Amino acid sequence: MNKIVKSECEVLLIYPPYFRLLGEFRAWYPLGVGYLASYLNSFGIPTKVYNADTELFKNENIISYKDKFYKSEAVLPNKNEQFILHEMKNVLKSLQPRIIGISVLTENIPLINDIIQVCHDSLSNVPIIIGGAHTLISQNLTKEICDWDYILIGDAEESLFALVKYLLGLNSSPSLKEIDGLIYKEDERIRNNGILKISDNLDCLPFPNLRDMYSFNIDLKEKFKKVMISTTRGCPFKCTFCYMNKYYKEMRYRSPESVIKEIEFNAFSFDITKFYFIDDSFGTNKSFFYDLCNLINSLSFDIKWSCMTHEKLISRERLETMKKAGCDSIHLGIESGSDRILKLLGKKTTVSQIETKARLINDAGLKLKAFFMVGMPTETEEDIKKSMELLKKIEPHEAILQIYVPYPNTKLYDYINENICNIASFYNWSNFYKAKINYQMIGEIHQKRFDTLLKNFFNLVEEINEENKVYG
Repeated sequence: MNKIVKSECEVLLIYPPYFRLLGEFRAWYPLGVGYLASYLNSFGIPTKVYNADTELFKNENIISYKDKFYKSEAVLPNKNEQFILHEMKNVLKSLQPRIIGISVLTENIPLINDIIQVCHDSLSNVPIIIGGAHTLISQNLTKEICDWDYILIGDAEESLFALVKYLLGLNSSPSLKEIDGLIYKEDERIRNNGILKISDNLDCLPFPNLRDMYSFNIDLKEKFKKVMISTTRGCPFKCTFCYMNKYYKEMRYRSPESVIKEIEFNAFSFDITKFYFIDDSFGTNKSFFYDLCNLINSLSFDIKWSCMTHEKLISRERLETMKKAGCDSIHLGIESGSDRILKLLGKKTTVSQIETKARLINDAGLKLKAFFMVGMPTETEEDIKKSMELLKKIEPHEAILQIYVPYPNTKLYDYINENICNIASFYNWSNFYKAKINYQMIGEIHQKRFDTLLKNFFNLVEEINEENKVYG
């Protein structure tokens, strides 16, 4: 085991494991906690990010893409979990932070209470702040998580800074009741300050810095070949399975100049010239899209980049502009090859339109990464076969198949509860983690037949990826 180097740290932000528990290695920097760390550091508060989803030491078993789903029953608990928790203890003892923040996703809720216990065992009396995406969708958050001290809901840069100032006893710190988006305990009661006020000025936020990541300078630097960049917050589309449009109703944009500065910073500081624009739908603002591509072309060095976008934003002209600016891959959330299911998901598109846009991407010489889902409510065998046929027809460079997980506070979740079954009684957070299938929810397919279809779909995905040496 490599030696952990001790460093000064007032605040430690922990991003819990998910893919790593499945045996998958990803060298990446989570942008949510990355922005928080940069914001605190910009005010002189030493802050580090411990990404427990990126391995620090080589001691973990890798399982195949398909096995992640068929062996998911054994994921929690497993030896990777115990190894990560032990690693976390070492990180905490090394850094000795005065404040700990934990980002919570619905998928890793089962492990959060264990992480909090490790924090308390390692550093007694250190306040625990909870944040992250799960705070937006949970209806019972204060009871699901044990031994929390504070909870921040939504975009938390300004509110976290205010709370940290309060906890450190710094001058001009606000009172707890003045901090937007904060849930806290007072006089044996839980106080809720309401939803956080969202700032429109994204350019005022210092962008994430890989140097804030714990152990980056030890043994992770060589593993980072690509950096994620967010150019927006929010999504204009209204997919029924997604909770984002419910809480972020309006799009907010950075300026193209700000994005270019972040690209230059990563290139000059870390020699990184590959980027992934992680926006839910890259290019929703036409003038921003063309201005950014033009500025990329004016850089003194070449970059390669990819993005997630919506098929409605794809045109031959845009694809030519993107390729000229260094784009080499486009990711599309296709989800299904059934027009009926696409309508249920609120995708506002058709199979025919998807085929047309996929053909444009391939003809432009760009790689298509296609995301599909199975296990949607009312999905039939015919629907699944249509998805497999569409996957073959669009000829992507890479395919990803995911099992649909019904998130609370989404339109599709409510539809299932009202029309199909009491989904809340089935989906505890452990099932969310494992993407466990609720066979009552899907169409009239026998369980064994559905499992066969699912396995065939996964086999098709693996054939495509192996043929294109995606995992080679």
